This record gives sequence, structure tokens and C-alpha cells, in this order.
Amino acid sequence: MSTSISNLVPIFSGVNWNDWSAKMEDFLGSQELWFYVKGINQKPAAVFDYETVEDAKGTSRSIPIHPAKNAP
Repeated sequence: MSTSISNLVPIFSGVNWNDWSAKMEDFLGSQELWFYVKGINQKPAAVFDYETVEDAKGTSRSIPIHPAKNAP
């Protein structure tokens, strides 16, 4: 049985900020996201696999491109 994310994440109702914020910190910490919230960790840069990039380059060269015969 799957658990809905809404059952895991405490919803802030406008009261008990201290209780809610502690629960959110615990939740985000358990998901290894807290350091992103605090700004300690930065979003990782996109990492491309060299072979995938080379495959894409090879594929793009093998696609024939023909100008439209009726182009203005």
C-alpha cells in the first residue's frame, strides 16, 4: 500500500509555527533536502555522459536534411 505524500508532509495551518517548522526540518532532512533549503548545498550542475553526447553527435550527422522543394 502506498502512502500519499500529503500524509508525510506536515501541513502548516497557521498556528504552532515552531512545531511545524521542526517537523518540516525532520522531513526534509530524512529526504536529504534540508541542506538545499538552508542554502548549504547548491543545485547540482547538469552532468552529461560523454558517450551519450558523442552518440547524439553521431546521430545528428546521420539525419539527412533536405530543403523543401517548394520553398520561397
